[in-house]
Amino acid sequence: SKTTDFLFSALEQDKLADMMHRLQYIGFSGTLSKCGEMLETDGCLTTGAGNLDVSLDSRSMRVFDGHVETERMDLSLLTGDKNLGLISFDVNADCALVENSVPEGSLYGSVTGLDYLGYRYKHILFDAKSENKILEGHVSVDDKNLRLNFSGECSLDSSDIKYKALVSVRDFSPNALNLTNGFVDENFDFNVAVDLGGENLDFATGTILVD
Repeated sequence: SKTTDFLFSALEQDKLADMMHRLQYIGFSGTLSKCGEMLETDGCLTTGAGNLDVSLDSRSMRVFDGHVETERMDLSLLTGDKNLGLISFDVNADCALVENSVPEGSLYGSVTGLDYLGYRYKHILFDAKSENKILEGHVSVDDKNLRLNFSGECSLDSSDIKYKALVSVRDFSPNALNLTNGFVDENFDFNVAVDLGGENLDFATGTILVD
């Protein structure tokens, strides 16, 4: 209804206003050029939470390459979540917007540092690819208190959702990661395999194996 749409819109505007208040200021310095549908920009986005080096090469309004990098961004200011802290990352994207379908392309990069609950996770790599309504992704963490490898595939066809994932966890130390006060000096290893399908994930059936 129009009333519901208005309420959701107001809530989103309040969230945006809160984020802008936390960021204190936003500025951009760099170059911007446009020729027909081609757009190029290269510069630095400055905020109260940190700076982002940004480059964008758009061959049309639907196809673009991009790169975003920061040495220090305060996620607690950006999101309002006090459990989060600083993040350092380098991300590349190659994307094409497809009419009446999900975007296609790739996203890959690294997170050299991420603060959560006072612990700094290090050495995180990720990549994802979307093609023909199939999303594939990989994440790896090579931290002294968590070594993780994740690979997953999800069909985004609205009539037939399929989701498969494999997770390998080694040297998981929940106490060292500040996730619990228990399990002092204890590490855990385990694997998870997921194979689900159905009309949507809320009513999916399949198997989840943990060992």
